[in-house]
Amino acid sequence: MKLVKIEDGKREVDNFYLSSNFADFVGDAVIQKDITNKTISLISNNKIERKFDYDDFVIVVKKQNWDTYVDGEYVKFYVGTDTNEEYGIRDDIHGESNYLKILRNEGYVQAYKSNNSINWTNIGGVTTADTINKQGFKKNGSKSFTLENYTVYKNAYVTLLNFPESTIVDLCDSSGNVVKEKVFDKDLQCQIFLDCVTKGMFIFKNSFGQEIYRTEVLDLQYGDVYILSIYDLEIIYKGTVVNESPNPEMLDSLLEKVTIKNIGKETYQNLIVNTVDSTDDTIQLSLDGTTYTDTVTLTELVPNTKIDVYIKIYKGLSNHNFAVRSFQLNIS
Repeated sequence: MKLVKIEDGKREVDNFYLSSNFADFVGDAVIQKDITNKTISLISNNKIERKFDYDDFVIVVKKQNWDTYVDGEYVKFYVGTDTNEEYGIRDDIHGESNYLKILRNEGYVQAYKSNNSINWTNIGGVTTADTINKQGFKKNGSKSFTLENYTVYKNAYVTLLNFPESTIVDLCDSSGNVVKEKVFDKDLQCQIFLDCVTKGMFIFKNSFGQEIYRTEVLDLQYGDVYILSIYDLEIIYKGTVVNESPNPEMLDSLLEKVTIKNIGKETYQNLIVNTVDSTDDTIQLSLDGTTYTDTVTLTELVPNTKIDVYIKIYKGLSNHNFAVRSFQLNIS
């Protein structure tokens, strides 16, 4: 058996503000993109703001500090609602941080700050029933606000699937020290709140505390979904093993190819491959790149052999995410 990542936690391509057209967020602002250093700067004293229609999310940003402020100067990182309320973090004369984080889970918005992206300080939160529909940055001061990195994740948890109810799982650091302990529920699922993007490992135990399985050290990020698979398989995209990469490649287009490899010692027969998607996209699969259906069957996969699976995506009208990544590839 093998713990396999079946869904990547990122909602979209990193650095939306650097990657997108000006019309998507600039408004009346004066900005400067530095393609070489991969930064974007807000020069004028107003705001940049994007459409943001996610219910649950984690946004992590890295910015350049100003070091000194005078009274009245500030930088604000926020999410906004359909009633024009704003929730976020403000750097000013009272202090600033290189890393900022806003998350929302089941209507609760929480803000954090950090100087190393590992140890986070909770600066408060609020419950809101309003719809989050925008996200932005604003500033007032003589200096430019410079954004160095911007990442959006699906939620604040790592989700583990397919272990029996009452199975105990320890989240450990890379040295094997237990950080958190959780128990699988009746739906064969366990969610572990991540404090930061980190390296770690999972140790699974039965209800008597006897170890039944442990993983290697993994690169863990918010929103990732893992499943215990009885099959020893790798999913490969552009030469990278998807479930082992901390930053797997994005599907670059609506027509792509992944490779499924048998890394075990057994021959597998009649494996069924399909997708699970939370949007109104239509996703179909093919073994020959010509005939596409909702599922495909791998008749036989002997050890050390590979089979290519072609993926065609028809974007739904309500899915405005410019990334192509929000689905699970299931093999049963």
